[in-house]
Amino acid sequence: ELPVSILISTGNAPYLYLPCANNRLIYFSRSPWPPVVPPGPTPYTNDLPAGTTPVSVALTSDRGAAFVSNSGSANISAYTVSNGVPTAAGTISTCSTPGQMLITSQGFAYLVCNGDNTVRAHSVSGASLTLIKSYPVGSAPTSVAAY
Repeated sequence: ELPVSILISTGNAPYLYLPCANNRLIYFSRSPWPPVVPPGPTPYTNDLPAGTTPVSVALTSDRGAAFVSNSGSANISAYTVSNGVPTAAGTISTCSTPGQMLITSQGFAYLVCNGDNTVRAHSVSGASLTLIKSYPVGSAPTSVAAY
């Protein structure tokens, strides 16, 4: 279960979200700290499937949905989130080799597409994304930032 990235949420349901190399999304409550990691093999009770080779996890500002970009399967795993606990809500096809993703408080998601040298802008509604535009960028982009 080698984590490839981490997302730490705040608010009344503080959680850690870890997309892992074994194509899973693991999540733990931050309260109490440190979280208790159950021993033994996966799947844990707090372990959900993601796509192949997950890279990044993003959470909506209302903490009602989460998305994991999966570079090996060229898709995004979508989850609804209730009190910090995600539930699988399907997959969204996207560009080749999706990478880092972020979601702004205004409800826009930006996805780095390493395989086609673009950054894709999406509108976010619950656990779904609607493509707005794909922007060409330099060769092999790796990250995106917004303010």
